[in-house]
Amino acid sequence: PLLSSPLLITKITMSNDDNKNNNNNDSTTTTTTTTLSFDTIKNSIDTNTAQKYLDTTLQHLKSGIKSGVHQTNHLLASLQSTTKSIQKPLCQAKQSLQFASDHCQTWYAQRKEHGPFLIAAGAILPGLIGWRARGRIVGLAASTLGGAVAYLGIYEINAKHLSDKIQKQFQ
Repeated sequence: PLLSSPLLITKITMSNDDNKNNNNNDSTTTTTTTTLSFDTIKNSIDTNTAQKYLDTTLQHLKSGIKSGVHQTNHLLASLQSTTKSIQKPLCQAKQSLQFASDHCQTWYAQRKEHGPFLIAAGAILPGLIGWRARGRIVGLAASTLGGAVAYLGIYEINAKHLSDKIQKQFQ
């Protein structure tokens, strides 16, 4: 077993070297071997000392665990606050975009009800801008082009189908 195995073996050799200078052959060598086992150490340790050592070790372990938990909680709290500070504006932007998208879908579904007004606005607005920036001819061209694009968009006229119709009329 592990507890009965020798822990430490020390060999001490002592010799008397003073007699070598005198050419005497009476030098003495003493060899001592010491074996310590876990049983010897266990029996020699005072139980109070062992209990104090165990208590001190447990206190250090508990304080280390508490420190680790405290640092982890601090890190998680800072990550949560950072996440919330990023998440809040994004959620607000998402809600705004969702609101605008819902309104645009509603307006798109009702576009044919307000067709003449939308076509007029699509013709007048680019015409006024073109007239103000470049003159009457550019304004007239922009107005015509804007009205035509608005008409095609509102009434969903397929441009390819329209060009086929026009070609058939002129043939």
